[in-house]
Amino acid sequence: ELVERLAKNAAENEPFFMLVTLALIRAPAGTGRFGMSNEQLANIVYAFVALRFVHAFFFLLAIQPFRTITWLVSAGVMITQAVVALDCSVADPLAYAFVTGTALLHLKLVLVHVWTVRARCQHDDEAQPEDKTNRGFQLISKVVTTFIAWGPKAKPPELVERLAKNAAENEPFFMLVTLALIRAPAGTGRFGMSNEELANIVYAFVALRFVHALFFLLAIQPFRTLTWLVSAGVMITKAVVALDLATAADPLAAACIITAAVLQLKLILIHVWTVRARCQHDDEAQPEDKTNRGFQLISKVVAALIAWGPRAKPPELVERLAKNAAENEPFFMLVTLALIRAPAGTGRFGMSNEQLANIVYAFVALRFVHAFFFLLAIQPFRTITWLVSAGVMITQAVVALDCSVADPLAYAFVTGTALLHLKLVLVHVWTVRARCQHDDEAQPEDKTNRGFQLISKVVTTFIAWGPKAKPPELVERLAKNAAENEQFFMLVTLALVHAPAGARHSGWPNETLVKIVYAFVALRFVHAFFFLMAFQPFRTITWLVSAGVMITQAVVALDFKAGIVAFLGAMSFQQDCAAIVFQMLYVVGSRHLEARNSEAEPLAQTLLSHGVQSAPAKA
Repeated sequence: ELVERLAKNAAENEPFFMLVTLALIRAPAGTGRFGMSNEQLANIVYAFVALRFVHAFFFLLAIQPFRTITWLVSAGVMITQAVVALDCSVADPLAYAFVTGTALLHLKLVLVHVWTVRARCQHDDEAQPEDKTNRGFQLISKVVTTFIAWGPKAKPPELVERLAKNAAENEPFFMLVTLALIRAPAGTGRFGMSNEELANIVYAFVALRFVHALFFLLAIQPFRTLTWLVSAGVMITKAVVALDLATAADPLAAACIITAAVLQLKLILIHVWTVRARCQHDDEAQPEDKTNRGFQLISKVVAALIAWGPRAKPPELVERLAKNAAENEPFFMLVTLALIRAPAGTGRFGMSNEQLANIVYAFVALRFVHAFFFLLAIQPFRTITWLVSAGVMITQAVVALDCSVADPLAYAFVTGTALLHLKLVLVHVWTVRARCQHDDEAQPEDKTNRGFQLISKVVTTFIAWGPKAKPPELVERLAKNAAENEQFFMLVTLALVHAPAGARHSGWPNETLVKIVYAFVALRFVHAFFFLMAFQPFRTITWLVSAGVMITQAVVALDFKAGIVAFLGAMSFQQDCAAIVFQMLYVVGSRHLEARNSEAEPLAQTLLSHGVQSAPAKA
């Protein structure tokens, strides 16, 4: 659970940094930026990436105070980039709002991290075990405490961290919808709104998120709740505007834009339903909610509006819907992106972009309806819509497999994403098989609904025969692992497609890079097979080899020009290899020692279960 915090930290910070980088690309040299050229801004990006790698290395090896020092320097780099982005003058007001908004929200995220450090100092709560004994860290901690730990006592760190989690769920999605609207110029619907008006929506959202964070950190109710409600209204407004696209040159590209808006609306629906569940179960999100009269009044009003009707599931069950969305929906959109790169006439069973766009719309509609049935606990329709949406996922993946693209690497990208998507569906099917065999229902309503029981019996007849599967919670770890690793690998592949042959790539042509993609896909399939069948040591061996393939591809992608980037590629390769070896030895040794005093799983199984969720695989 400590190692997984590194992945959580990466998910909170790194996508936002790259969003600001994307914003700076839209603000070319000569538009402010404190006179910095693209080469100088590129060095900031390289510095950040290098620092994140080194910080991860020190984190995994538990080396203090260098872990803290690298984090502090990387935070300084984040602030520098955001401040540079604020000094931009872009002609298009919506593009300017995108640049400014991403920079400000990034600065807010840094502020949240600083407040988390303040909370740890005040509550004497160290983030990692080595922090309690390292003298260098203790010295840094005393200096930091002097500067930021004065004043009223902050909330406990675990409550403050929920603000960063909330930001990671909502703010990047909002800015991506903004980016989609930039690609849909004025006159293409948007309810007739100009770029200036849309820019004001962005500014309102950013301001509300800042104010909400302030009220959250200072535990000021009911203003925290009021600002959250208004910001949610702004998000809904923006998504609805994005849905009103009257014209688009490519219907499949338009489907991607509309899908981003719809999925954001679904995310808001999940948040609203979580609030409903908290009202019904009397489960407050923060300590101040239990005593503040203003919040209690708002809570009563909200409860009167949304908490009537059947009792909702507990909040922790409702939040599983967001987890399921994170596993499936980004992958579907990756395959959609792959199909955009395979134009009509290149196979695809003769399907046009209009027909493929209909597949995308069908998937989104089914996911929306499935969420509705999930939240209302309506069976067997929840299961039926999930089965149909899985069929749509399979259909899209099969269509993508029937493509003939001239560029072999682009073809590998299309084929690889389709195959990995099919594997994800297979993992879900195996999870269902495990639930049938272990008589473990996913949701409370599954135990009583006759329609679901009938479907369950039919499904059990088809897939639940043979050796008994692992418990469902273990099988689900395979889907979680796929969501962490495979999407990132295919995004790196897409980056290589955009960097044509001749741009170094360690001297490898696209035909050779294709073999890396196919090797990774094959290894992930074989690893999944060994995982589901509980075959050791082959599962661990295939995981190790696939991790090596991921590292190889990442290093090749880094080597697109001479100089610092190639050096960073070699350094990151060495650091990743060292981290993998150390983590394996550490896990094997520490857990083997623990097994002497308590009943524990076999050593090979320990290494196996750890390998499936290991942090170095994300490199």
